[in-house]
Amino acid sequence: MGNKNWGLINGAWYCRPGLILIALLTVLLAACSGPDLKAPTPVPTVPGEIEVDKVFRVFYDEMGGRAVLGPAISGIFTSGNVSKQFTTNAVMVYNPQAPQTMIFSLAPLGEEFVPVKDAGPFEIDPLFKKVYDKLQGSRFIGAPISGVIPGQADGEYYQFFKGLGMRAKEGSNEVGFLEYGAWFCAKEQETCQYQPSYNISPLKFNEKFPVQARRLGRELTGKPISAYFRLPDGAMVQIYDNVVMMDKSGGDSNDRQMAGLYPFIRQIGIQPDPFEVAMNDPRMTFFPVEGQMGYNIPNVFVEFMAFHGGKEESGNPITGVRRVSEQPEVYRVCFETYCLDYNNGLPEGKKIYPAPLGREFLKMFAPEEIAQRGLAPSEADLYIKVWEEKLLISSTDRPVIHIMVLQKGDQTAIPNIDLVVMLIMPDGQQAFFNPPATNMNGLSRLELDPISGQNGDVIPYWVCLNMSSSSGKPLCAEDALAIWGNP
Repeated sequence: MGNKNWGLINGAWYCRPGLILIALLTVLLAACSGPDLKAPTPVPTVPGEIEVDKVFRVFYDEMGGRAVLGPAISGIFTSGNVSKQFTTNAVMVYNPQAPQTMIFSLAPLGEEFVPVKDAGPFEIDPLFKKVYDKLQGSRFIGAPISGVIPGQADGEYYQFFKGLGMRAKEGSNEVGFLEYGAWFCAKEQETCQYQPSYNISPLKFNEKFPVQARRLGRELTGKPISAYFRLPDGAMVQIYDNVVMMDKSGGDSNDRQMAGLYPFIRQIGIQPDPFEVAMNDPRMTFFPVEGQMGYNIPNVFVEFMAFHGGKEESGNPITGVRRVSEQPEVYRVCFETYCLDYNNGLPEGKKIYPAPLGREFLKMFAPEEIAQRGLAPSEADLYIKVWEEKLLISSTDRPVIHIMVLQKGDQTAIPNIDLVVMLIMPDGQQAFFNPPATNMNGLSRLELDPISGQNGDVIPYWVCLNMSSSSGKPLCAEDALAIWGNP
């Protein structure tokens, strides 16, 4: 592969038509301005972008411009009276025959990513809600069509709306946007030269654990804190903050009904209380466990349990009411699959919550044991993300390539995956490297020796899974480094 397909304008590398543009990252909301009406301002472009068409320029500005919609990546398409233009994060639509408030809109591309909808309506994440309101979300972004997708191993979480998708990291106040437009344009149009900088392929809602977690409610499950792995008793599980999800099919089925909660409470050392006889108290519900003996559980615990899957998911109680803290005063009831705490000092609606015991179970397994017992997924289940520490390197720099391997659908990080990296050097020779296998966060890192070359040389590289493939072709991701800055 030669360098004739690459050009340099104003010090930035770009790919000429027919090749993939060097990945542009989605711009975060920090520069976002709300949709208050104002005079249009010039829309800056960079090499490789397409200028926003004059039809959409005011609307583009009012929606926050590059900070929200990303750069334009296509020309304008017109069919009848309707015109469209792709940006990385959305598709802008102009329909002069639509109602006055909807002449300009965003195409409902979110429905391409969420083909099967759980029962709504969905609550908007509090951080996303601030952005949603600022952008007149009910008018332009549309209703949420998913709940919050539980945070992945790298801490990211998503929520899908009809016109835009939002993403953030746990503990951060920054909101980014999913590349709806780039994904759909690459799928449907030949005129887009932009390659999405990360994979947001349509969610597989028959993936058992994510669907079950959404059904039970994130307020019960919390977020996943481990990869999938097989327990010594043979159960295939994934540990969450408060519960342990279990694949009841043993990994042989994608039936969403074949997922549930694993009874781990006894395994972390919580022993059952002596049985009780039924009390004649309307504030209590009696759960018989053995004959007429069982446990009297306050209704406030029972109501939470019933709202989050019922006894089918919680199993029988294994304790009565225990006081686990005096300051603050906290009471606990444990079922077979999770424990609930009650703190009377908290505001209404917050008094009862699941005990965060998932990490206690996680401590029982060394990270390398989880990796060894992890799923052995096929290449069809996975995708690869790659990025460089520095895109432009000099011949004295040590290039660093970062790699992440994720499962499609719920984007769980996959550990213990072997990789091979191939580079085409400036002299045309191929060079092969084997980076370390992915760690518990699905990450690997390859640091290379300095590469000799001239300013303007481009070094394409491929990162491939070093595993058998049913198609005969390994799953790979490709990108490129460029030499620049040599004296």
